[in-house]
Amino acid sequence: MSQQPRKIRQALNILELINAPREQQNERSALTLLALAGVSPKTTWRNASAPLCQITKMMEWMDTHYEIKYAPNTRETIRRQTVHQFLQMGIVCENPDTPSRPINSPKWCYQLTPDFLNLLQSYRTKSWKTELEKFLTYNKDQNRLLKRHRNLPTIPIQLPEGQTIE
Repeated sequence: MSQQPRKIRQALNILELINAPREQQNERSALTLLALAGVSPKTTWRNASAPLCQITKMMEWMDTHYEIKYAPNTRETIRRQTVHQFLQMGIVCENPDTPSRPINSPKWCYQLTPDFLNLLQSYRTKSWKTELEKFLTYNKDQNRLLKRHRNLPTIPIQLPEGQTIE
């Protein structure tokens, strides 16, 4: 782990501290987070930003700033195994500039949420602990609300064999 650049190790630490699933606590996810925040090896966390990012542009950014090149066929892996989970965790949003953008649009993009950007900008400062607690509490409340909204009423179905499924 000490072979990794310092910012990658710090991004992994952030992912651990926000309780990211174990499967997202890896170098690919750390690099994706760094790309989404525009944090290069020389950028301070205080200067993290939230540019609109497409997956391909993130991969180019990783190569340019960290000299880690992903093959073009890993684009879908980054989207499905990292960015999708970041969406579920509430740290990224899709198409904030044009929410009605078609799913197959080449302009489909992602951006850090304002709350998460605020948290990143406090990393390694005196306010980090407070901001982390605030973020974790807010995120837990948001996830609880999302789960409540997903609790839709069901209609029992009777199969031809007489079995009822609810």
